[in-house]
Amino acid sequence: MKTKITLLLMLFIGFNNALAQDTNEEDLATLSIFDQYAKSKNYEAAYSPWMELRQRNPKFSRAIYTHGEKILNYKIKNSSGSEKVTFINDLIKLGEERGKYFASKTPKGQ
Repeated sequence: MKTKITLLLMLFIGFNNALAQDTNEEDLATLSIFDQYAKSKNYEAAYSPWMELRQRNPKFSRAIYTHGEKILNYKIKNSSGSEKVTFINDLIKLGEERGKYFASKTPKGQ
């Protein structure tokens, strides 16, 4: 009986590790894609993978927030009307999320 429980426990732990690795690799690939677009200042192409990673795993990297600010500023500059307001509100939300997930690396305003 102990052997069965031990085997079941080991199987469960192994499955969780494999699942976590797949997610981490997917997040890393998405980060790499939007990071390269953002570094080359192709913010339009960077927006979709950036938003995907931000929604899926907001704690994954601080680059989500540093590049995200640049991406959203570009979107704000190149949009108008209600779309512009949406991007402005998203930029505010991005700052709040950065403070939540990376509090020690986020400067507080005065």
